[in-house]
Amino acid sequence: MPRVLFAIALLSYFVHDARAGGNESLEKFGQQMSYFYLNPTKQNYDQLQSGADRFAAAMANLRNKSDVSTAVFLARISQKYNWDITGKSNIANMARQIKSQHGELAKYVENDQLVDPAKLDIWWSSFFATGETKYLSKILRYAEPNAGGLRMT
Repeated sequence: MPRVLFAIALLSYFVHDARAGGNESLEKFGQQMSYFYLNPTKQNYDQLQSGADRFAAAMANLRNKSDVSTAVFLARISQKYNWDITGKSNIANMARQIKSQHGELAKYVENDQLVDPAKLDIWWSSFFATGETKYLSKILRYAEPNAGGLRMT
């Protein structure tokens, strides 16, 4: 059940606007990203890099920062598995910047004190890239259970 909830969260973020436009290929790309951590192979990573290049303009046009989340996704995979970022798109360039930990985008990604909706998406992308639950812990710090008026601290 938790795996389904994770997939739904990421997919709704990445493909909500794409569904409205009927872009099934972008939807499939989002699905591939959400399951990467279950089978992290170099071949899957290379396919995702190719998809990021192919959909970079479409994601930028969505104006929902899915391009940034995708860049974080690629950077986290590259960091964890020591695989090169070979893409040519702006997403690949952002991923290289994040991985190098230089520049304003990299500072924003790593600054856990600055939390906004985009940061939550970054943590989701980081989880789906690596499978590391530390990112889920960060997300859950900001979750509010709706049962019994209890709040997580």
